[in-house]
Amino acid sequence: MKDLSEEEEQWLEVFAKYNPFFEDLFSFFSKNNFLTEKQYEQLEEEIGRFEEDGNYILDKADFRFLKEHAEENEDLREILDIYEEDGFLDDSDYNALIYIKLELNPDFAKREIVASRSDNALQRNLKLNEIKEEITKEEQNQKLTYPKVCPNCSKKLAIYFGKNGPFFGCNGYPHCKYSFNIENTWNILCPDCGSLMHERTGSRGIFLGCGGYPDCKFTYPIRISKNVKSTLTPVKDQIKKKALDQQETATKITPDNILKIKPHEKGASRKRNPIFVLELENNKWWIGSSKNPSTTIATHREGKGNVWTRENKVIKVEEIIEDGDLTEVMIRYITKYGWKCVRGTNFNDSYNTYIPKKIQMHIKSQDGGLEYLNENEDRTRSKAVFILRLEHGKWYVGKSSNVNIRVSNLKKKGNYWIQMNKLIALEEVRENADLKEVTLEYMREYGWENVRGYAWSQWNMKNPPKELR
Repeated sequence: MKDLSEEEEQWLEVFAKYNPFFEDLFSFFSKNNFLTEKQYEQLEEEIGRFEEDGNYILDKADFRFLKEHAEENEDLREILDIYEEDGFLDDSDYNALIYIKLELNPDFAKREIVASRSDNALQRNLKLNEIKEEITKEEQNQKLTYPKVCPNCSKKLAIYFGKNGPFFGCNGYPHCKYSFNIENTWNILCPDCGSLMHERTGSRGIFLGCGGYPDCKFTYPIRISKNVKSTLTPVKDQIKKKALDQQETATKITPDNILKIKPHEKGASRKRNPIFVLELENNKWWIGSSKNPSTTIATHREGKGNVWTRENKVIKVEEIIEDGDLTEVMIRYITKYGWKCVRGTNFNDSYNTYIPKKIQMHIKSQDGGLEYLNENEDRTRSKAVFILRLEHGKWYVGKSSNVNIRVSNLKKKGNYWIQMNKLIALEEVRENADLKEVTLEYMREYGWENVRGYAWSQWNMKNPPKELR
C-alpha cells in the first residue's frame, strides 16, 4: 500500500481518537464525500495494521465493558483513564455534537476534529482481551437463570422490591403468593437466550430487559413498594431524591437552636480544615489547607511539597487558623505582599488551577496581574504535559487540559504504576509539549524501566520502546 498523505494521516488519527465510534464516522464522512472510496479503504487497512502491531482500536462494546468494570480492576482503570482523559463523549452526545457541526459548517467541523486529535490516539492493548475474558468467566459463574413463569399458576414472574430487598414474585398476587428471594438484580440471565439482563426505563416504569435486544425481547417487570427506595432508579433521579431527602431531614437553623446544633449534624455547616501560612525564602508565602496540617507542613519542609515550596524553602510557620476562609486569608496576604509573592492551595499556577474570582479581582488591581491572568487562562485551555516524581526513583508522564484535577485524580485512584510507587510531587509542567517526546526524554535520562507515560504505561513492560532500542 502506498504511503498515506499528511491529510490521510490526520484522518487516521481522528478516527483513532474517536475510535468507540469510528465505524459511524467512516460511514458518515464517506457518504458526504469527505473521503473517497480509495481513502476509505486505505484507512480501514491502516487501522487493521495498527491492531496487528499491538495497538488496540476500542469498539463500543469494549468501551461499555471498561466503564462497568474499571473500578474493580486496576489495569482496566488505567485504560479507561487514558480514554477519558482525551475527552471521550458518550455515543448520543458525540453523534449530536458532530452532526450539528457538520450540518452548520462541514469544512469547519472537519478541520476542528482534525485539530483536536490526540497524541494518545492509539494506545496499547494492555491485555484488555485477556482481562475481559477472565472477568467474563468469573461473572458467568455468578450469573443465574431464573424461571419465566410461576410454577404454580403459570403467570409471568416479576421482580419486587420490599423492605427486605429484592425478590421474585408471581404477577398473580394476591391470588397466588409464590415468591423467592434474590440477592441482587445485576447477575440475572435471560431465560430465553442466556444474555445478561439490563435495567431499562420505559413508559410503564423500570424493568429488566434482555441484553440481546432487539433479537430477544424478553423482560421482567419491576414492582417497587411505595415505602421502599429503589436502588434501580436512574442516577439523576437518585441525586434529586437525595437532595430532597437531605432538605427534608436537615435541622432547621433558627436563633433559638443555633447553639444546640452539632457541627456535623445534617443541615449544619461543617467545620473547615485548618489553614496554615508558611513564610518562605525570597519573601515568598504559601497558604495551605489540610486535615493534618502538621503532616503537610513537614512535607513542605522536606522539599516534597509543591514546586513553590521546593524552590523557596520554608523558614517558619507564620500562623495556623483553625476555622477560617482560605480565600479570605489568601486575599489578605496578596493585599499585603503582592500576588507575585503568594501562592497556595487555591492559587497555584504550577498546577494550572482555576483561580477563584475573588482572588482574581485582587490580582487584577496590582501591576502585571491582568497579563498573568490572561496567560493563565490560555494555559488552562490547552493541554500541558506534566511529569510526576514518584518513590523509588520512578516517574510518570501525562497530559491534560487541567493538570490540577488530573494529578488529584491520580493521587486518589492512580494506575498500578503510581500505586506501587507513591506520588511525591509534580516535578514540572510543559505547555505545548509533545507527550511522546517528553516521555522518551525522561526514559533516556532515567532509564526506560523507571518511566511510564504515553503508550508505555504498563507497569510490567518487558522491553523498551522501539525508539530506544
